[in-house]
Amino acid sequence: MENLYSLHLKELSYKIKCAKKKDFPDSLLKTGTRNTLFNLEGLARLDSKKHKKMARWLERFKKGEDLLGKLDFYLWVKEMVKKEKLNPAEKFSINRDADNRLKAIRQECEKYFDQKFDLEKWTKKILKRTEKLDLNFDKNHLEQIKESMVQEIDSLHEFLEERNYTFTLMEEEVHEFRRDIRWFSIYAWALKGMIALKDKKIFSPAQKKYWIKPKTLKNPFINIPVSNEKNKIYFNKEVFLALSGMIIDVGEIKDTGLLNEHLNTILKKPVHHPEKQLKEINGMLKKYKNDNLFLKRLFYI
Repeated sequence: MENLYSLHLKELSYKIKCAKKKDFPDSLLKTGTRNTLFNLEGLARLDSKKHKKMARWLERFKKGEDLLGKLDFYLWVKEMVKKEKLNPAEKFSINRDADNRLKAIRQECEKYFDQKFDLEKWTKKILKRTEKLDLNFDKNHLEQIKESMVQEIDSLHEFLEERNYTFTLMEEEVHEFRRDIRWFSIYAWALKGMIALKDKKIFSPAQKKYWIKPKTLKNPFINIPVSNEKNKIYFNKEVFLALSGMIIDVGEIKDTGLLNEHLNTILKKPVHHPEKQLKEINGMLKKYKNDNLFLKRLFYI
């Protein structure tokens, strides 16, 4: 089996080349470059918990993914402002700010994806590093990966317990929570079939109706890769689907809340208030707590 870092790096190189054909660097978003960087970041994130020497690679992949996240956000702001009930002067201020930020972000993207990225060099270095650390995605390595995920689940619940399952901040709490739960979906893709789903009923019919909505079942990200590899980590299918639904729902709340906060900041006045979004997320967190913190049952036993 080819090293997964190498596979994702080849995919990244191909997507960058495709993006360079037109509208670079904005076209990186259309070729799915950010998803591939998420996969690489996910692998490095898991491995760096036990092997600190992988932290450098985590930072390298995260930098590229963060740049594309910022690019995506400000392009999205410009589209969303068209729908907002604002006067022309207010829309001009928001678009001017977004354009200034986009100019700087595009320059950074060109440096990262055009000047710094070198497939042959990066692959050679990361294979040398993973070989030294014995990160070859065998049974022992998968056990380490599973341990890393268990640590993340524990940290996630500590984060919720500290706040009594109640959020008051959009970026520092809602967005951070969404980032944390999204990683488990990313891991399922990053490991290219080495995570598999098994059926085990844990929800009542009412709980299943709440957490696994029709829109979740239409989400393409639930169709995780499959492989013939013998060694696998098994997720409970119901929990994975419920988690996927939570990622969608929290993401929608987060998007609305962050846009509102951004408009308030740029216009220096309260255009929108986050109370509605915070009420939604806190209702969901209360339900999650009452439903026995189902993420703790992610692994099939």
